[in-house]
This record gives sequence, C-alpha cells and structure tokens, in this order.
Amino acid sequence: FEQCRDWALLRRSMELESISGLVDIIKEHIESSPPELISTRLTIEGAHLHRHPNVRLQPPASKPLPPAVEATSPYRWKISQLDELLEAVYNSACAYRCWRGSLVPVRCMLTVLGRLTQDCGESLSTKEPAQVPANWLLCDLEQLQSLMGLFDREPFKGSIDAVEFLVHLGLLHSPLGWPSLNELIEVRRFLEPLAPEGVAWPDFWVQLSDLEEAPLFRDRGGKEERFAKQFQTPTAAEKADFNRPLEQLRWLGRVLSRYPRRLQQLHAWELEATHHDFLVRTSEEAERQEELFDDAKSSSYNTPRSQADGLGTLLNGQLDGGNSGGEHESGPKPLPPRPVEPTGLPARPENAVSVRQLLAYLSLGETPEEGLARSVATLGPSPPEAGAGSPANTPVPVSQLHGILLQLGARPLPSMANGDGRPPLPSLAQLCEELGVTPRTSMTAADLLGNPKAQDMLVSFGLLRRHCRAQVEKLFPKKVPPKPKAAAA
Repeated sequence: FEQCRDWALLRRSMELESISGLVDIIKEHIESSPPELISTRLTIEGAHLHRHPNVRLQPPASKPLPPAVEATSPYRWKISQLDELLEAVYNSACAYRCWRGSLVPVRCMLTVLGRLTQDCGESLSTKEPAQVPANWLLCDLEQLQSLMGLFDREPFKGSIDAVEFLVHLGLLHSPLGWPSLNELIEVRRFLEPLAPEGVAWPDFWVQLSDLEEAPLFRDRGGKEERFAKQFQTPTAAEKADFNRPLEQLRWLGRVLSRYPRRLQQLHAWELEATHHDFLVRTSEEAERQEELFDDAKSSSYNTPRSQADGLGTLLNGQLDGGNSGGEHESGPKPLPPRPVEPTGLPARPENAVSVRQLLAYLSLGETPEEGLARSVATLGPSPPEAGAGSPANTPVPVSQLHGILLQLGARPLPSMANGDGRPPLPSLAQLCEELGVTPRTSMTAADLLGNPKAQDMLVSFGLLRRHCRAQVEKLFPKKVPPKPKAAAA
C-alpha cells in the first residue's frame, strides 16, 4: 500500500511538472515577438508535444489591408451615394409598378430626391452620412422640378428614363468628363471580338467581368488623382487609394444590368407591328365610314313597292358597270402582311450588359448633331476609318440608321398608342418615304440632318433631343464652400 501511494504521489508530481512546463512553453510562444499562433510552431501528437523552432507549420498572417476611402466633394456624387440612389429609384419604381422598364414617373423621382436631399441638421449628420453631395442639400422643390424638366421629354412625357438620369449624375462634374469619340471607338474595338458567332454588332451581351477590362474611364492624365488629393477625406488610420474610374465603370455595369433591354430586332418588330395594326384599324374604319354614308349600299325600307320597279335595278346596273371599268386599280393599295416576330435570337445571360445600350447612352453629345454622329460611329456596321473625317459622313444603310436614330434596343419603348391610336415613333417605311429612298440605300448622318423633310419629322417626333445630353451642371454648378477662418488669438 505504501508503494502504491508513492507511485500515485510521483505520478501527480510529474503531471504537475508537465502541465507547468507546457504552460511555460505556450506562454513563451504567445509572448514572443512578433506574436504567433500556437499551431505555427507547436504540434501535439497523443501525449507528446513537439516544438518546431526552425519550421513554420502555417503561412504567416497577412497584413491587414487598409480600406479604400473615396474623396468627398461638395458637388460630386460618391459611388456609395450613387448605389443608394440606384436602389432608391429602383425600389420606388417597383412601388409604382414600373420594374419592367426604366421609365419612372416624374412624381416618383421627385419623392425620392426630396427625401434624399432633405437636410437633417447637425444633430443627425454626425450619426448618418449624407446620401447626396453637400451642395444638393441646399436645393429646393423648384430646383428639383427644373432637374426633372431636363429629362421629361417626348415621347416619354410625364416619365423619365432612369438609366439616362443615373448616367448623367454619375458623370456629373467628373474630371474625366464624358468619353470622347476616340475612347468609344477604342471600346468598340475591344468589345467586337467578344460577340458570339453569327451575331451582328452590337446586339449581344457581355459579362460584368469583361466590361471591367474595357478601356473606358482611363485616367491617363492623372486628373482623378489630383481631384482625390484636393478633396481627400481625413482619417485616423492609414487608408488606401480609391480607384474611382474602375468603381465608376462597375457602377455603370450595375445600372445597366438592373435595367436590361430587349434586342434591337424585337424593338423594331414591335414598332413595325404596331404601325401595321394602326394602318389596319384606319383602313377598316375608313371602309365602315364609306359604307355608312353610301346611299346605294344602305338597306331599303319595308314598303309595298316592288324591288324590280324602283331605282334598285338601275342603281345595281350602274354599280356593276362601274366595277367593270377597273375600279380596283384606282382604289387603295392592299396592305402588306403583318411582320412576323423574329425567333432564334440569343437569350440574355444573367447579370449581363447590353453592348448597344452601353454605347448608346455614352454616345450622347453636346448637340443633337454630335450625338447622332457619335452613335453612328459606335453603333454602325463598321467603325470610321482613321483619317476619314467626321463620323457624320460615314454612310450607313437606312434600315440601320433608323434603329440608331430611334435608339431601338437601347432606350425603353414608349407606350405604343397615343390618344388617337397613332404610334409615337416613325416606322422604317415612313422614314424612307420622307427621304425618298429604300431601306437598303446608304446615307450619312449629315445627309439625314440636312434633309428639310427629315428635319420636320425629327422635330415632330422629338428625336433630336434623344441624342443630346442634359445640362445638369448648369442647375448644380461647382460650388466649394469657403473654409471657416481661424479665430484670432
């Protein structure tokens, strides 16, 4: 019994020594400089502890990357603010049942902007960051209504194109400005090889990862870097540089993927089918009116008079004789068959961006003439050659020029029925009739704008303003508030 007791005491003392030694080793490992995880140098296999002073069992912990902080300007929208605006506009459009397209009612946009630009005072500004630039907190309802008036155009009267509105705010007061024509042509040459086999330019989609590699918003002159230094945000810890051009391109991709468009072929078919249905209704109504006011075809009254003794036989003979003289030749022309809906078109991948929609919005110009010329250069069948002069002199088939002019496949289609049932946009046949050409005839944008008949049609349908940028910078100019002067000692 005494021997068993000695063994138990010896084992207890040895276990206490082992535990104390293990604690000292772990303590030494934790308190080492630099501190490391226990599993980087120590391993336990059963009841044995193995130390590896010269072998690293795990890779070293990576240094924490400092967060990227965007410069805060009083007149330029930040990417985080643009994301919040995108979500607010989309959710409000869903509340107004406008989620299928980017047409948002003006009253909906006024409600959204009125809530975002509401100044909460100094008490709440320290708790919640401003959702708009500082200069926008000072605008009133009249200024917001003037802003909506810049985008409230025909044939979308009473609604605005949300994509056009968001693109304008995203590029507002940007040091890089809107992409130049050479940049857009460079983007076109980058995207052309991405077109699937058998798909015509530019009616296809690209993934957001491919769009990030496009040569768009490149800061070759260091303008964004100088802007960030001018309006840098002070932070207590180290921060990384914010890549505004790349983040702006990603944000633009998110906007276009949130508001996708149908292919240009489907938009063109829908427009032509609407015109055909309108012509059919008009022709049927004219026939009904003619039959209603034709005394010879009106039904006779029930009288005791015989049909053979009246004027019916004489009138019938005159009508029969007149028909044999070739009335069909001078009558109205038969209507063409209704257009057939195109089939076999490629389906849109998930979260993909339409190339036509991307280039159509970025091709807006300072004037309608410049905007149309930029659209022809980027969306036409072939880019203008180097040294070919103005892109307005590039010949394009009238069938494709019609789609570029109406921005089919890029902008949302308006309601296909006005008050009188007439379609709000001209068909290809109407454009060819005004110009006196055929759909296969090639024509330049300069010839189209120089045609007086075409000018009247473009003005009546409001097509010129669709290619022109809105002057938002005049309503919200660059205003930097003066810095407060330091109090005198």
